Amino acid sequence: MNVELSRSTFLRKLAESNSGQWITYHVGFLFSDRTKNRRLNALANEIWAQYELGTVILVQGRLSDGMYEYFAVKR
Repeated sequence: MNVELSRSTFLRKLAESNSGQWITYHVGFLFSDRTKNRRLNALANEIWAQYELGTVILVQGRLSDGMYEYFAVKR
């Protein structure tokens, strides 16, 4: 599963979401993947900013070794 969201697409989806709805924003290993992909890095920075604002809760699920699914859940 490949999830390719831009920062603007994430923000649009977040604005359209209701409380409790989640947005999958990455599948892989975010820590290393974002160093190789500027678009993903910008998205991760925006999602972290939304977390700090209290807009979302961040969740991840382990799929296998080194493979995770990352979600932002709207508060």
